[in-house]
Amino acid sequence: MRYQGPMVDARFVARRKRFLCDVVTDAGDELTAHLANTGSMTGCTAPNAPVRLRDSRDPKRKLRFSVEQIRVDGAWIVVNTARANQVVHEGLTRGVLAGRFGEGDVRREVRHGDARIDFAVGDHTLLEVKSVTLRDGERLAFPDAVTARGRKHVDALAEEAAAGRGAVLLFLVPREGGARVGLARDVDPAYAEAVLRAVDKGVVVEAWRAWPRPDGIDLGEQLPLDL
Repeated sequence: MRYQGPMVDARFVARRKRFLCDVVTDAGDELTAHLANTGSMTGCTAPNAPVRLRDSRDPKRKLRFSVEQIRVDGAWIVVNTARANQVVHEGLTRGVLAGRFGEGDVRREVRHGDARIDFAVGDHTLLEVKSVTLRDGERLAFPDAVTARGRKHVDALAEEAAAGRGAVLLFLVPREGGARVGLARDVDPAYAEAVLRAVDKGVVVEAWRAWPRPDGIDLGEQLPLDL
């Protein structure tokens, strides 16, 4: 996946009101950028941390710049969580994930009861993507905040699997660092238990790396799970 629009180097100042981020560009300009991240971003911010901004060059946007990546403790992290689905979509349609979870058209935002699942592959497989940025040593874990919505997604996948249809939970790690992926039981034990119940019903869980690049994100290798 490649970013549309030029990239601008900056430094992190502060996160405000969840979707706002104050930065200072390398040229010395102080500005507020959009930050598309609903999580706590634990471990993903630090004073004066390097930031990669995307310049939309859109005069109609209230905030012209968007925060895409932050570098903390020597590791680049994609903090725009909307990018995870874009990377996976490319992987499903013309990349290493194509055909891995079934054959047929790939559809986005598929309704299942009162939940909306990220993808449907063909007529028989639902696939939900979660962006994993929380790191504890060599272990990466999801979620970084309590997520009732995430539990709803997992329960929907479990229903599909119990009915004999395909159901996949894909943890995407859009960052450098860390070697295996697990569940953050200390953050949201209810979510962790929901995932384990879903696995017992036949939900497939996989984890994949996505490498941050200056001009985009590259889908990388599969990572081991530690559930």
